[in-house]
Amino acid sequence: MNILVVEDHDLLRHTMVGMLREHGHNAEGVFCAEDVDNAQGPPDIYIVDLNLPGEDGISLTRRIRQSRPHAGIVIVSARADLMDRMAGYKTGADVYLTKPFESEELLAVIESIRLRIQVLVSAHLALSLDVQRLLLTGPLSEILLSQSEVSLLVGFTQAKDSVLCHASVAALLKLNDAAASRATLNVRLSQLRKKLLMAGAEEPSIRSIRGHGYKLCLQLQVN
Repeated sequence: MNILVVEDHDLLRHTMVGMLREHGHNAEGVFCAEDVDNAQGPPDIYIVDLNLPGEDGISLTRRIRQSRPHAGIVIVSARADLMDRMAGYKTGADVYLTKPFESEELLAVIESIRLRIQVLVSAHLALSLDVQRLLLTGPLSEILLSQSEVSLLVGFTQAKDSVLCHASVAALLKLNDAAASRATLNVRLSQLRKKLLMAGAEEPSIRSIRGHGYKLCLQLQVN
C-alpha cells in the first residue's frame, strides 16, 4: 500500500513510517495538512492526526474523502472523547485509533482497508461481454469484437479454471484446417489481447500455458 502519515510529532511520524516500511508498505510522512498535496502519491491510505498545525485533521479528512472517495483514512488521536470519535467518522474516516496504540493494531487496520480497496479495484476492472451485440465493455472503453472472438471468450468462461487447450482455442477462432498454423493462432490472440487492453483489462489478459494451451486471467461478465 502507498501510505501517507500526516503527523506533526516528529518522533511518532518517523516511527510509524519506519514501521510501515519494514512491513512492506511504501510509506511517507508529512508534518501538516498543507503538505499533503505535495506528497508522492496518490496514497491508498492516509493516517491523519487530529491536532495538526494549520488545517486540522477533521478538515483534512473531509477534504480527502471528497476528492478520494475510495481511499482509506485512519484517524489517530489522543482525544478519546465520544464526540471527537463521532466527528471523525462523520467526516469519512474508516477507523479512529486512540493514542497510544500498538503497531499490530494499526497493521491489522491497514490490512482490512487493503482488502476493501482490492474488492473495489477488482469490481472496477471487471469487463462485461454482450454476446448479442458482440460488444466488450470495460472501464476505459467499449470495443466491438468479431463473432469468433466472442465465442472464444465465452469458451474461456465456461472452461474449468478458464483454461483451454490449443485445439479448442483454434476451433473457437474458426481455425480448424491444416493451414491454421500456431503462428496464425498467436496473431489472432495478440489482436484479442490488444482489444482487451483497450477496454481496460490488466496484463496478462490471456496467458500462454506451455504444453497445454491458454488461460483467461481476468474477470468477465457474460450477458
